[in-house]
Amino acid sequence: MKAATFQQDLVVLTPDKDIQLTMEGLLSRPKDLGIRPVTKVLISHHHRDPGVLRDAPELLRAYLRVAHYALVVLDRVGCGKERLSRAEIETEIEQNLSKNGWPNRCAAVAIDPELEIWVWNRDYRVASILGWRGDYASLKRWMIQKKLLPAGRGKPDRPKEALQAVLRETRTPRSASLYKELARAVKLDTCTDAAFHKLRSVLREWFGPGP
Repeated sequence: MKAATFQQDLVVLTPDKDIQLTMEGLLSRPKDLGIRPVTKVLISHHHRDPGVLRDAPELLRAYLRVAHYALVVLDRVGCGKERLSRAEIETEIEQNLSKNGWPNRCAAVAIDPELEIWVWNRDYRVASILGWRGDYASLKRWMIQKKLLPAGRGKPDRPKEALQAVLRETRTPRSASLYKELARAVKLDTCTDAAFHKLRSVLREWFGPGP
């Protein structure tokens, strides 16, 4: 039997432009992710995280014969099922996709609590991109002083609130393109977030190491 051929390696479903452009930025760095370059199509749901959680199989049905693999990325907070763990949300989405034409070629990544947790990376470029006039250590001290970051912690408990506060302080406009810039610039090896580690592991499993 002839193996199926696909126009795209990957379709990525996201709840908004912030995550969509983050994924676009990350996928533009195949060598840093440890994968080969991939062809992809990225789509977002106008009903945001709850819509992605509810409608992923229906939205991705049109891509069953277009893309080899399907990836769903969303925030755990705001998805409507915060009582579930990150892993439980991912399993629910993956099971629904598998029952609707994507067995063995789908994955879900639920960022806990939300995308902005990936921003807080121990990389001097984070401070620069956010408009901070100083190094990351000075930004961290300011965040502790403003009670945005608990002393002794590497990441804020409310990452989106912390990001918005920094942008207000630096008078930097908040836009989806800012997330793409961060995704294209920051070091990936220093990110300790479990959802990010799953994302990278899945991509490496599907698309192998880079040359």
